Amino acid sequence: MDFSNKVAETIEKIDLKKAWEHLINQDFSSISVEHILKALDLPIDSHEFKVSVFLSMNNDDTYFQFKPNQIQMISKTEVLKKIKIMDQRKIADEKKTRLAKILLNGNFHKQLKKDDLEIIDNLKSIVLYGDKKIKKTEIFEFCEKFLNTTQRSDIFELLVKNKILDKNLPVELYQAEIPIRFSPKIHKITESITTQNSDDYEDLTNLETYTIDDESTKDRDDAFSFQQNFLWIHITDLTNLFDKNSEIDIEAFNRSRSIYLPEFTIPMLPPKISQEVGSINPNQPQKCISLKLEINSQNKIIDWDFKKTLITSTKSLSYNEVELIIEDQNHKLNKTFNNLDKICFESRNERILAGAFSFDRPQVKFSGISSESIQVMLESNLLKSKLIIAELMIIFNQFAALFCYTNKLPAIYRTQEIIDLPEFTYSNAYSWYKTSQHLRPARISTKAKEHSGLGTALYVQSTSPLRRFSDLVMQRQIKSLIDSTNTPYDIKEISSIGVHGESLAKNLSRIEESRKKYWFLVYLKQSLLNNSVTIFDGIVLETNGNTLGRLFELRDFPFRFRCEIPKSIQEGSNITIKLNSVDLWNRTAQFAYKF
Repeated sequence: MDFSNKVAETIEKIDLKKAWEHLINQDFSSISVEHILKALDLPIDSHEFKVSVFLSMNNDDTYFQFKPNQIQMISKTEVLKKIKIMDQRKIADEKKTRLAKILLNGNFHKQLKKDDLEIIDNLKSIVLYGDKKIKKTEIFEFCEKFLNTTQRSDIFELLVKNKILDKNLPVELYQAEIPIRFSPKIHKITESITTQNSDDYEDLTNLETYTIDDESTKDRDDAFSFQQNFLWIHITDLTNLFDKNSEIDIEAFNRSRSIYLPEFTIPMLPPKISQEVGSINPNQPQKCISLKLEINSQNKIIDWDFKKTLITSTKSLSYNEVELIIEDQNHKLNKTFNNLDKICFESRNERILAGAFSFDRPQVKFSGISSESIQVMLESNLLKSKLIIAELMIIFNQFAALFCYTNKLPAIYRTQEIIDLPEFTYSNAYSWYKTSQHLRPARISTKAKEHSGLGTALYVQSTSPLRRFSDLVMQRQIKSLIDSTNTPYDIKEISSIGVHGESLAKNLSRIEESRKKYWFLVYLKQSLLNNSVTIFDGIVLETNGNTLGRLFELRDFPFRFRCEIPKSIQEGSNITIKLNSVDLWNRTAQFAYKF
């Protein structure tokens, strides 16, 4: 038998506690290995036993500890302290073992003790934030020792298994520390908000007025009316509902804008305002800041003015309903909407002549999220109904910009440099990708400059005060000019608000896109599990890739992925790829090029 095997056998005979009890009451100036072996009636000359003593002491320092050139016995007091600590650790480990067993078996229940719930909270923090918000490293020891993993994805799956976290949890929101709900205090304040006197508002409640939105929209902030040769564009007036720097205003500033996710919407303003007293709902009087446009026989705008108005929405229409109205010549509203379409067409053409450009990147819509039978739909932005609303908002905003500029009103202008774009014979994902690489990002500025992408000399955003704080700010500026009162914001405040909004907007947009991609990945995973569609067509977007392969976009869905594609396949080429797997935690899908 070799030496290591002999040591393995002899180490079981080393009882340090028994040796300590035998030696503690004896008067030794120093302790040796031989003393310990003798106290245990073991051979004092055996190398195997001597090594076994050292190994045992290395594993258990309760009774003896190494000192330079000697072994020291631990005092009775210190031993009792160490034993007490070990007993406490043993009890704690037994509790952790019990909790781990509950979690691993999926038997979580809310009647757990405080220490257990603290561990659960820390596990949730690991999932959401990694180690960024963990103050006590013991939780990682718990994961490693009792759960046998420190991987965030594994811990997430464990918490989902126990119904502690939802498997479709929007992790992005928590990581960005975005509040999903409003505080009870904010809700209480909003409950007392009511509409105020409208005597100085021009009464247009006799005009037929319509809103056009998605079917699910609850926060309606724009509408339009016809009055002989005048077109009115109405934006809900929030200026009297709450004051600048009030608690609601500060909350809106901090949120910056509403967030639209496939699974739910996080409004900038509480529902009492965004869906009730501040929304242009059917058959309810609503104060507005309105742009009055005089239209000539060629459907061109020949005069304009901003007014404070009181309107009543005749009907809330969806985009699909408006499409049907435009196509149905017998519909009573057909003439109204076709006239509106002609006005918007002329306005859009003027902008195109001035250099405006656009791409029909379809909007992705999801259904069946609650039942997890996901359906993915694409909506074109070239529907007449959508083009009409988009153009009405652009018209309002460019005249709002001119209004501010002419009257030297501090404003948040949106600008974009003039650029030369590559020309393509057809429009697809590849042409959009190459064009987007040449685009200069739209920027905010307190100095009036052109917006080349929209083909406007000046531009501000002021048509979504329910959804964007900067639009609300601009509405207050415009309203003060109409009322001939002091301007609410000076140039320094306007600049600060603009910068704040832009910095948040990029992050919020990333979150929205991330959630869309997540639900598309759920759709793909669903396809894999159901053995349905796993073969897709795509288009190659780049010549050189990275370690994950070359970038491509699916032909039927505006989502991009990477996979290994032969170098002989040129960018812009159509390809066929096979879906192999989906990783929801890492937000990735694995495709393989199909030869």
